[in-house]
Amino acid sequence: MKAISVSQLRKYEACPRQYEQHYILQKPEETSFHSVFGTLVHAALEAYHAHPERHLLDCYREEFKKPEYRVLDAGLYEKGQVMLQEYLLDTQGVTPPNILNLEERVELTLPNGVPVIGVIDRIDKIDDETIAVVDYKTGASSFPTSYELETDEQLSMYDVMARQLHPWAKTVLLRLHYFQGPKLTTQRKPHQREAFLDYVATLYQEMITSTIFPPRLNSYCGYCTYRKDCPAYQLTLQESVSESVQGLATVEEKIVRPLAFQLPDDLPKLAGLLEQVQYKRKILERVEKDCKAVMKDYMENTQQQAVETEDRVITLSQREYTYLNPHVAHDVLGASVFFGLATVPKEKVEEYLQEVRLAGRAEEAARMELALQQSTTSSFTQASLKVSKIKRVAKITKAKGKKALDTGEKV
Repeated sequence: MKAISVSQLRKYEACPRQYEQHYILQKPEETSFHSVFGTLVHAALEAYHAHPERHLLDCYREEFKKPEYRVLDAGLYEKGQVMLQEYLLDTQGVTPPNILNLEERVELTLPNGVPVIGVIDRIDKIDDETIAVVDYKTGASSFPTSYELETDEQLSMYDVMARQLHPWAKTVLLRLHYFQGPKLTTQRKPHQREAFLDYVATLYQEMITSTIFPPRLNSYCGYCTYRKDCPAYQLTLQESVSESVQGLATVEEKIVRPLAFQLPDDLPKLAGLLEQVQYKRKILERVEKDCKAVMKDYMENTQQQAVETEDRVITLSQREYTYLNPHVAHDVLGASVFFGLATVPKEKVEEYLQEVRLAGRAEEAARMELALQQSTTSSFTQASLKVSKIKRVAKITKAKGKKALDTGEKV
């Protein structure tokens, strides 16, 4: 088997069937604006470091002209420019040997014998015993908690890769640099590194020997490219369709093909389905809200960012909301749009500007965005609760840590 990446490990653990569809059967996967935008920024950085005599923004402009980036509009292009200007300020005056690696594609064999591949954005030499791996992030609406930082597979992979690239380093710092966001730092303890290597070896063995790749429901199923032919997703969909609207679904080889409307004849059924979904969504949202409120109060009162059960972990993170100056927003957007948005949260304004761009009015959107950026803003932070399955690497790490403590080893 060829070298594997962290993306493959994550996809296999989240859903073996999705892994099979993408990596074995090589069926194309839908890409989002955000993933294409991230690829563009990193491609510009890679071109810049391959030809350091050129200016970074010139490389960015050349990359943006390529066909694969035509889905991106002027607003995202300008956002990328701001990010790369920030990158230039961050790296200004930092020259070799302080920067050891930049946008480097790394392929090597881990100590456990597993061949791996990945791209490291940057490695800095801090002193004669310390290096720092920097991973640039082009966008996020929320940022990882300390628990998520400690169990992140990508950072763990960077740790072991960096140690093999620079074996003289006794300490490896792992840094996430969010453009227009925080800069987070963590590192791996010996038992965490050992647990990660065990985790990679276990999953790698499963991936190369498995002949059956069962589907596994997770929070991303609704966005999965392969959901229309997924038996687990379709079964869940079938169970969600009430008796009053089951006539809308046809079963073909145990795959449900829902929402085959014939209008206007199916208008009563369509209305019934919408009503059922609406009621169910409202009920579940209320249950979710009540459960999260109880758990949030408990975690804040006990000052915990993460709580584990046998198979799940509940994490509490802080999300920052930014609000624009209402007077400037009113003048720029116009009264009808302004009052439609009510509180004028920044995220809603950005959604509106995206609609303007998609309507072919990119220059108008760019003028609006520039004027709004120059206005004063207000922000507040709100706690966000998330429940997810405990990763296998986290379970192995916990066991390794307990064993180390029991034997008196340094963790």
